[in-house]
Amino acid sequence: MFAERAKRATNDGDAGREVGAAPLAGVALVVAAIGALLTFGVVGIGREGTLNFDGRVMYAAGRAWLAGLNPYDHDHLARAVAGLPNMDLTLAEFLYPPQAGALCVVIGALPHAAGRVVWLLFNLAAIAAIARGSIVLLERGSNGDRDRLGPWVLAAVVIGNPFTAHVVWMGQTSLLAFASTMWAWIFARSRRHVLAGLCLGLAVFKPQLSFLVVLWLLVDRDWRTLAIAAASALVLAAVPMFTQGPAGAFVAWIHGVRSGYDLPFNLPTAPHKVGLESLLAAGGVALPGVVSLALGFGAVIALWVVRAKIAWQDTLALIMAVTFTFSRHLHDYDYVGLAPAFASLWWWGRRRRALSSVLLALPLLLFVPHRLLRGFHLPVLEQWRTMVIFAAGAAIFALGRADSAGKTGPEVAPSPRPA
Repeated sequence: MFAERAKRATNDGDAGREVGAAPLAGVALVVAAIGALLTFGVVGIGREGTLNFDGRVMYAAGRAWLAGLNPYDHDHLARAVAGLPNMDLTLAEFLYPPQAGALCVVIGALPHAAGRVVWLLFNLAAIAAIARGSIVLLERGSNGDRDRLGPWVLAAVVIGNPFTAHVVWMGQTSLLAFASTMWAWIFARSRRHVLAGLCLGLAVFKPQLSFLVVLWLLVDRDWRTLAIAAASALVLAAVPMFTQGPAGAFVAWIHGVRSGYDLPFNLPTAPHKVGLESLLAAGGVALPGVVSLALGFGAVIALWVVRAKIAWQDTLALIMAVTFTFSRHLHDYDYVGLAPAFASLWWWGRRRRALSSVLLALPLLLFVPHRLLRGFHLPVLEQWRTMVIFAAGAAIFALGRADSAGKTGPEVAPSPRPA
């Protein structure tokens, strides 16, 4: 009896050490990720240019609106920051819709140095929000299955991946836009319509990241969230509409977009453009933009039809996989929006041990530096990330369908209907 008790105590102690080791390793991963973000995303080791060089366009737009100018006119945009140091906007265009006005005006009302710091803080807060949202998706799908290491791993991946550092260094908008999109989705699925609508109203300032989430909510008839989102977007566009007129601001944006997306870095053949259109263009095949968008719309509607067979935590991952496959106006730094897919791959990797090495290798393939493959001079090979995303989405969908066969319950329940 005493021997059995001693053995049980020893086993319990070993289990305790195993459970306790996971958070320690997780903390180490997150600390390393924060170090990588600060080193490469804030200090800029090994990078060219200066911190927030793309964010200058947002700052200039804010200054333009505050001065009563039209930021969609390049001459007006440049005039708004004339005389300020490090403000060469020769190759820059402002292409964001008027609901970006609130963000632009906030930083544009400050001295440039202060505005740059505020924009950096916005991005850091967005990283924290995406990390927390990824953990929420993991926990909602766990059905009580404790995963002590998973939340730490996801937080480390969100914080330390190269796309995050790239967005922070550039001063780009992807982190803030996707954090808003992600929480709009989480709140909408929890039927917290006001919070969902407020988040979505902000998210649509970068519509190419959020438009398929909007489509899902339309098909799902979540009118409360959509109505609040529309109202909040109009409030965010108040300064542009006051400056350029209620319709004039949106007309100016549409005119600016038509010309701005002809810039070299926005063409399908640009090396950092992503998606099926760019993959086919690399192989010499032209895909009409309307066809690409139609395929994306069709894929999301098909997912909605089979939503009862998709696990709660996988739905947003699949929507974002479709977004990055079929959207026409995304770049590789926008891959910060793949955080839900990373959560799903981790979750399925834990449940399907035989496939775990393959599933967990997919994010690593995305993180391979672009310059390593550029030397092969094979344009199709340079678009490998689109193929990886397609494989990841297909794997998540197939595993979810196989797991839900003959299964019911909250894990695979359809989207809740608005009351």
